[in-house]
Amino acid sequence: MPGNRTSRLIRLKDISKEVRATDIVLDIGAYDCALLKYVHPKEYHGVDLTPLDSRVIPVDVSYEKLPFKDKTFDKVIMSMLLSHLDNPIFALKEARRVLRDSGNLILVFSNIETVNKVLQGLLFRKKFLHNPNYSYIQVFGTQEIGSILGRTAFKVIKFEKRCAELFGHHLPFLNWTNLFSEYILIVAEKSEIHFEKWEYGQK
Repeated sequence: MPGNRTSRLIRLKDISKEVRATDIVLDIGAYDCALLKYVHPKEYHGVDLTPLDSRVIPVDVSYEKLPFKDKTFDKVIMSMLLSHLDNPIFALKEARRVLRDSGNLILVFSNIETVNKVLQGLLFRKKFLHNPNYSYIQVFGTQEIGSILGRTAFKVIKFEKRCAELFGHHLPFLNWTNLFSEYILIVAEKSEIHFEKWEYGQK
C-alpha cells in the first residue's frame, strides 16, 4: 500500500530482515512491489486490490481466495493492510492456508496506542476513518490484533514497537518507541489452537 515515503522505506527495510534468500514469499498488499528493492528471495509473488505493478495479481483478499495452493509459501507479508480490509479474518485465514507449516506471517500495522495517536483518535477518529485519502475501514489496538490472530490460529513469536520516523529509528537510545512508536511488527507462526482471547506470549 502507498504511504509516507520515508516511513514506508524504513518499514520495508525492517520487513526485509525477516526474509531469507531461500524463501518463497507472498506479499499481500504488494501494490508496486517496492519490497523487492530490499529482499531477494528465491521466489516472490504479490497480490493487491489495485496493483500498480504488472507482476502483482489483482485480488480482493477480503472476499476472494488467494490463487495459490495450500502450504506454498515460507513467508506471507501483510504490511499496513488490515485497516484497509472489509474482512481481515478471511484474509488471515487465507494467509494461513497458503503458508507452510514451518513458515511465518509477517504483519505490520499502525500503533494507535501511542501518545500522539491516542490524542488523534480522541479528536479525529471519525474524520480519520472516513477520509478518502486514507481509505481506512477500521483501526486496531494490540489486543484487537491479538484476538484476530488467535481466532485465525496464529501464535506470535515476535512483537516489536518500531519508530519509522528518522529521529526514533536512528536514535533508539532516546527511547521514543514506547511513547511515539509509529507501527508494530509481528512475526507469527501457525498454531493448532484457536484462541478467543489472545495475549502476547500466550502458548
